[in-house]
Amino acid sequence: MPDTWGVRPPEGKITANFSWDEARCRCGCGRVAGIEVVKITAQWLEQVRAVFNKPIHINSWCRCPEHNAKLPGAAKHSYHMTGMAVDITIRGLTPFQVWFKLRWKHWGVKKLVGGLGRYASFTHVDRRAYAAKWGGDE
Repeated sequence: MPDTWGVRPPEGKITANFSWDEARCRCGCGRVAGIEVVKITAQWLEQVRAVFNKPIHINSWCRCPEHNAKLPGAAKHSYHMTGMAVDITIRGLTPFQVWFKLRWKHWGVKKLVGGLGRYASFTHVDRRAYAAKWGGDE
């Protein structure tokens, strides 16, 4: 793993409900895209969590470029590599239920989620500046 991507984060909590361990790349490099961007994403995730009033399980947050390239179907310029995207599950809800509730035209808050994707076992959410959604029955 080259030292050109990301930093090693501190231990412990980022916010009340999210930790640095959850944000780290899962490949074993243990890095995050950047301390400040991950802090902002964690604060934003608190808002997403508030929509459901339930804990969010993090499947994938930061990904180093090497790890991202090995994942089938991962976007070449994935927002995970910037620390601005998170794949989540919420206990007791299907990915479609999570996706549907966060859909901006249904929930009424256009800017909460930029990218919103539904997959078989998780929901992708990201902080991109424009609305993009996929995986629903449009």
